[in-house]
Amino acid sequence: SKDVNFKNSNFKMLKILKENSFKARLEFSYRCTECKSVMPLFFYHCPVCYEFNTCQIIYEVKNNETY
Repeated sequence: SKDVNFKNSNFKMLKILKENSFKARLEFSYRCTECKSVMPLFFYHCPVCYEFNTCQIIYEVKNNETY
């Protein structure tokens, strides 16, 4: 397996969990940096406040046992 250097701790955690046979996955959501609304899909302009270029990607390591 190729050794990848991750700068983000969530990616490091996911890599460690996968290497040790834990079932884990990344879950994504997207937040507007202006109005703080959270959406399930990426957007170029916020569907709530209509500001452009305000999408921030949020990701979490989640337990994959339920799937």
